[in-house]
Amino acid sequence: MMISKNNRFTTTFQVPSWDCGPLGRMFPVAMLRYFQEAAVRHSDAEDGVFDQVMDHGLFWAMTGIKMTLEVLPMRGEKVSVTTWHAGGDRLLFNRAYTARGKDNRLLGAGVSSWVLVNGDTRRMVRASALPVTLPESELGPAHEALIPKRLGKMDKLDNGISWLAGFRDLDTNGHVNNVRYAEWILETLPDQVLLNRHLAFLELEFKSELRLGDQARSVGFPADTPSVYDHAVVKNDGTLACRARSGWHPE
Repeated sequence: MMISKNNRFTTTFQVPSWDCGPLGRMFPVAMLRYFQEAAVRHSDAEDGVFDQVMDHGLFWAMTGIKMTLEVLPMRGEKVSVTTWHAGGDRLLFNRAYTARGKDNRLLGAGVSSWVLVNGDTRRMVRASALPVTLPESELGPAHEALIPKRLGKMDKLDNGISWLAGFRDLDTNGHVNNVRYAEWILETLPDQVLLNRHLAFLELEFKSELRLGDQARSVGFPADTPSVYDHAVVKNDGTLACRARSGWHPE
């Protein structure tokens, strides 16, 4: 693990068998887990500075993430993830990620957007209320294009796959983990897409939290653009929990 002079943190993972599919290639959502863990390790390496907001009754909540993938590594390959806090505006904070494999080849990149939430009121607070100084680096042009945006409404939200939020789905805040939403929405795709196509991009917009015991459905339908699918996770009471979009490389 290493922190560069420009406040960018790099850590390495080795792809385990449980993160791989039938052909030994890593599942796309595993990259989201590596991004998430890299951010946690970054905080640990900075003496837990990103977690110190909890001492002031605040916590971080992800509002969205966009990831692009060039190629997925095989089982046993090493993946180096570089991540950095990239500032933001009055409410949103951005975190950037770059993943590289052997010979420094680009595997993927992403940007996640975050807000600070008051643990008592469950309301967002302004960036000016941030009680600590965070190490920061410029987002950079390539990552600026990956800042998550609003995905708009989905007209079709019927049918889908039913899910029950269990204990193993929860994160450290007691909510369903962000990566679990990605797993649920990708399960709505046709088998031939999952088995024969490679994910080009995945974007998620988080709208409402899910907790232990909540019931929800994931739905997915082809978008107007070829090789693109619109997705959503909907609570049983009709509340939209997550809106998503995926794009797939041609066969």
